[in-house]
Amino acid sequence: MIPELSVVFPVYNEEAILKNNLLQTVQTLDQAAIDFEIILVDDGSHDNTSAITASMARQDSRLHLWTLVKNQGKGGALKEGVSHSRGRIVLFSDMDLSVSFQELPAFLKALNRGCDLAIGSRKAPGARVLVHQTILREVLGRGFASLSRFILDLDVSDFTCGFKAFKGSVAKDLFSRLTLLDWSFDAELLFLSDRLGYRRVEIPVTWSNREETRVRLRKDLLNSFWGLLKIRWRHRRLRA
Repeated sequence: MIPELSVVFPVYNEEAILKNNLLQTVQTLDQAAIDFEIILVDDGSHDNTSAITASMARQDSRLHLWTLVKNQGKGGALKEGVSHSRGRIVLFSDMDLSVSFQELPAFLKALNRGCDLAIGSRKAPGARVLVHQTILREVLGRGFASLSRFILDLDVSDFTCGFKAFKGSVAKDLFSRLTLLDWSFDAELLFLSDRLGYRRVEIPVTWSNREETRVRLRKDLLNSFWGLLKIRWRHRRLRA
């Protein structure tokens, strides 16, 4: 039976938060009466992430674990997870739940009204940030967003919010074309969706920074600059 929703979590050394956050997600989806599956992709963890996930999956058939032997990056983990998804709608989220699944109804509503993808935004009118990042992280994040808009010519307020939903067929199409597996993957997905003519909407979300996150922003920002140039070059001939 095809589930209504596939949730894909990329996970890497998440043993400290995995069990509680996964149980919270399952509880929220059960309360919403949604037929779902959850796909967790262990991106080469060195802790007990896989063991914890495998134990929970044995107790709930809606949970599925895929393990990457070598760390591929968030984009690589999501690409693997989406390839195994079966849902009519596919959503990916960070395991730290910086965006709560209480926000899900707005995303489902947008997709059911004809949008092809709905992306969470911390910058769109109506968004709220309850716990801010450090000033340095926020400044560098805004810099990356501005650079992405300029280089990729995209009208997007927030490229990297880790809560995005797609029609299932759209998710499979976009992720199958993904070439960048590091922090630049969000920008590549959105550039591809624009060039392919998919209908996109930004959804304002309530977001809280989690200290567990391990994004190395200064290093990843530099890598992402080169990633943006690669995106323009690799997909320069792509049209809907």
